[in-house]
Order: sequence, then C-alpha cells, then structure tokens
Amino acid sequence: MNKLYHLNIIILSISTNKIDSLKNHIDEQKIIINNASNTIAYLNSIISSYGVIFSILTIFIAIIALALPIMTYQFGIKPSQKALKELESNMDARLIKYLSEKRDKDIADALANISGGNNERKSQALSYLSITSHEGFTDNQIFQIFTILNRNLNDNNIKNQLSYILAIRKNEFADQFFNNENNLKDSIIEQMAILYFIKTGFSNNYTGLSCILNGNPDQYNTFIRFLFNLIQSSSKEVKDLINDKTLIDLLSQDSLIKIKQNFPLKAVGFDFNSVYQNSYLFIKANK
Repeated sequence: MNKLYHLNIIILSISTNKIDSLKNHIDEQKIIINNASNTIAYLNSIISSYGVIFSILTIFIAIIALALPIMTYQFGIKPSQKALKELESNMDARLIKYLSEKRDKDIADALANISGGNNERKSQALSYLSITSHEGFTDNQIFQIFTILNRNLNDNNIKNQLSYILAIRKNEFADQFFNNENNLKDSIIEQMAILYFIKTGFSNNYTGLSCILNGNPDQYNTFIRFLFNLIQSSSKEVKDLINDKTLIDLLSQDSLIKIKQNFPLKAVGFDFNSVYQNSYLFIKANK
C-alpha cells in the first residue's frame, strides 16, 4: 500500500513537471510569436517608410526631369545665344566699319592717283570709282570729285567718268556744275547734265535746261531725247515741261515744224497724246 502511494506520488510529480515544462514551452512560444509579430510590424513600418521615401524620390526625380531642360535653357543655352548674338552683332559692326574705312582709303587713293598719278594709275582709279559708284560717296568725296573735274575739263577720260559720277545723285556741287553755261557748251557734259536733270527734276535745273535748248544746233533731237527720258521717269514732269511757256518759246521754228510732223508720239508708256493735244507745245507747234 505504501509502495503504491509512493508510486502515485512519483507519477504525479513527473506529470506536474511535464506540465510545467510544457507550460514553459508554451510561454516561450508565445514570446517567440510575440517577438515575431513585433518584428513583422517593425518590418512593415520600415517597408512603408521606404515606400513613402521612394514616392518622394520619384516625385523629386520627375521635378528635376521637368526642370532640368528649362534650367539648361535659361542658364546655359539662352545666355549662350545672347552672347552669340552680341558677338555676331559686334563682328558685323566691326566688319562694316572695316569695309567702310577701307573703301574711304581706296577712294582717297584713287582721287590722289587721278590728280597726280601716271596714266595707268589714273585709268585704274577712274575705273574703280565708276565700278563702285553705286555704293555712293560722302559729301567730302563728292566735293573732291567736283574739284578734280573742274581742273581737268580738257581731259576727256576724266571729264566723261567724273561727270557721270557727279550726276549719280542730287548734290549742291552737281547743281552748280551742270547749270554752268560754259560747262554745257561741252557735248559730254551736256549729255551728263540731261541725265542729271531727269533724275533730279528739270524744274530744279531750270537754268541748265534753258542753256541747253537755247540756240542748240541740234535742238530738236536734244529736246526729244530729253522728253523721252522724262516720260520714263515722271508723267507730271512731262506735263509741266510741255506747258512751260519759257522753255517751249526757246524752241526754234525748225524744231516746232519737226514736232508737228512727228507728233503724236507712239508707244511712250502712258497716254501722252491726250496730254500733248491740250498743251502749250501743241498750240505753239500748230500755229
């Protein structure tokens, strides 16, 4: 009986120990599970944080991607373009200045060669001035041309070239030269004067045109040549010319007879005939 009791006590003690041991194991498992849950929650929080950080980085990169081209243009390309334009502008201005100064020097050399150079240099200088005359001349250069021309009226080459250059545009020296009665006795100067009067208006050169028409042995042809050239330039000037009593009265009887025989003119570019038939020239020629 005592042995059985002791055996039961031993079995109970062993069972209690097992239960305690199992309980401890369960508690340990709970702790492990709890730690695992905490770890998982921590990792989830970290992953969430990384997601937020990644989203922020994505937005930041997108902003940089959009802003970079603008910043590159504003701070890189645009200043470079402006600098390039300024450089081009400065280069153009310097080039224009250089070319202008070079041409002024070339003209000065040419005028010096015309005045005092040998025949070869003189001929080259006249050719240079004629070829570049379309670029124009300064008032000082025109004055020098006028002075050289007046000093060399016996030299047909100089007279022909420089009188043409002088007639290119209206200026006070050309007005003086082509309205000088003595100069207009020369056939070369007369031809250049007619061109100048057509370009600048016969009413501005009344004295010169009167000198050309008055007593001219080839008056009819000279008048017709002037009239035809004037028709191509200004219809108003044509009407004023053929109604100018002072100029028309300078025409000789022979010129008026030829005008009556040959007028009205054919194919002159505008309705000249109706203007002519109501003009003082028509009345004078048909008396």
